[in-house]
Amino acid sequence: MMEKVSYSPIRIVVEGANGVGKTTVAQKLRELGIDCLDGEKTTISPCMTPENTIIERANSWRNYLLNHPHDRLVILTMSDHVTLMQRIQERDGAIDKYNHEALMYDSLYNGSYNLITKHFPQSFDDVLPRLQLIDVSQMSVDEVASAICDNFLNKSI
Repeated sequence: MMEKVSYSPIRIVVEGANGVGKTTVAQKLRELGIDCLDGEKTTISPCMTPENTIIERANSWRNYLLNHPHDRLVILTMSDHVTLMQRIQERDGAIDKYNHEALMYDSLYNGSYNLITKHFPQSFDDVLPRLQLIDVSQMSVDEVASAICDNFLNKSI
């Protein structure tokens, strides 16, 4: 069992396509005493659309992190597309366009992260240490929470 711990003013912002487990991971982090935001609705999420260029999407992450120095951005993705679509189908309530297009949104998050880390790391070096992508396929919620804590809080849980 993971124990509850109290951390510094760092806040974890969990982002990703519908169905990857943002809400579940955010709940787990809160149970552990970690300040957490389940999706950032004003800067990041609105930019994660196919209408915006990959540079605009990546820059939205950079601008957000520059304006929120205590935040850490965790992007959850799921390379197991069959499981992602099963999760979407099992949801309670109405399935909206974001659920139907979860695979496309997942690829937007992956593409933006890859642009930053593989093609322009020097342009994002001021925020790169505060950015993490986790492929949650085959991971439990505890494993995802542990990976976040290990990376950003330098603590094992």
